Amino acid sequence: KSGVTMAWKAPWAVLGVVALSSALQAPTRPLRVMRLHGAPQRDTAELKKCLEREYRSFFDPMEMEYYNPEVEFKDPLTSFRGMGKYKDNVDLLAGRTLLGSFLFQDAGIDLHSVEDLGPGRVRTRWTLWLTARVLPWRPRAEFTGV
Repeated sequence: KSGVTMAWKAPWAVLGVVALSSALQAPTRPLRVMRLHGAPQRDTAELKKCLEREYRSFFDPMEMEYYNPEVEFKDPLTSFRGMGKYKDNVDLLAGRTLLGSFLFQDAGIDLHSVEDLGPGRVRTRWTLWLTARVLPWRPRAEFTGV
């Protein structure tokens, strides 16, 4: 059973699944695992504050100094490793890339909770939404995940 719930507001909104798949996570691995590296003065409370800022602004700017550069993201359809790829994916979904601005509009993300997984590690629960611009009926997709 997947840890990701998808609620479609319109039929045939499959386009969003492919683009969003790299932001979603299987239940065995948290979507956002952030590790402190080389900054022992930072604690989990500081990581939580960072996440709250990033989710409010849809990661603009992304505070990359908080992330492990080799962080890994997986879901049932795709996986990737590294901060650069994660940032590129978020920018696509937010419409901050040329392709993203063509495919999506009205994107946003709500942070529901941040769970402490131990020193320098957290897991988030969130809902991401966007509208597919390229389809004439402009379906809105919502994804809730961990």
